[in-house]
Amino acid sequence: MKKYLVSIFVSAAMLVGFSQAANAQERNYVKIRPSISLSIGERPARPSRAHVWIGEDWAWRNGSYVHVGGHWEAPPAHRRTWVAGYWKNSPGHGHYWVAGRWR
Repeated sequence: MKKYLVSIFVSAAMLVGFSQAANAQERNYVKIRPSISLSIGERPARPSRAHVWIGEDWAWRNGSYVHVGGHWEAPPAHRRTWVAGYWKNSPGHGHYWVAGRWR
């Protein structure tokens, strides 16, 4: 039994390590984070009471970050809260965008 528990623990530790390494490789760093000049405009009508406004978002396309405008989105099943994305500074690397997510 002990042998199996050690084997499971080692496997779990390796899985976590590999997933963190994969996430680190997916980051796209920039020295100066992009900015946008926001114009005050009206949001489109809310499609339903279930929809949530997804605001500022950035996507990596063709070697740089591009701003993706806000939009209404229905939460996936069993998820109700939108956690907004944000810029994170990584000393020695620059800035990268942490995408928003449903929680």
